[in-house]
Amino acid sequence: MADEYFFAAKEIRFEDSWDPVSEADIHRSVPEEFPGKDFFMECYASHNGGYFSQGVFLWRDRFYEVAPEDENLLEVEAFNFLPLFEEDESPVLRSIPEVRDSRRRHWAAFDMTDFIETHLPFAGDAGDHDYWIDLREGTIKSVRWEEADGSLVPKVIVVAPEFRSFCTHLAADRTRP
Repeated sequence: MADEYFFAAKEIRFEDSWDPVSEADIHRSVPEEFPGKDFFMECYASHNGGYFSQGVFLWRDRFYEVAPEDENLLEVEAFNFLPLFEEDESPVLRSIPEVRDSRRRHWAAFDMTDFIETHLPFAGDAGDHDYWIDLREGTIKSVRWEEADGSLVPKVIVVAPEFRSFCTHLAADRTRP
């Protein structure tokens, strides 16, 4: 399928996808059923992860009311890939299990275990912020970092109502829609 099917902006350059995966591979890696999984499976069967070589952007206020002091414009650098074998490594992309394991280790002090186990890290940005699918509700969330009492603490924000909306509302530039 063409990228335009998944990403409405024709200018989006989505490259460096990992080895193709079948629907059976996706079900094996992501057995949970969640709202929007059908589109997730179509996207990953066509493009197993990928890098946005010119970057893409998402305005949260396309879906939600966003307070002036909260982040509205978000950048997405890449979609993580689903490895077929445990030793699969990409020189460009991170794998979904790699991100999940890394966050398990680095976020242990923040009591984020339930979040990590009930969400799927499918994308990220250059600032090491991840985008996660809530495996119960299908909503897309991001973990950002904010200062509280002199320390950085995680802040989970809702980004999009589901995976299809997230993908189809990505923009090729920072221009407000």
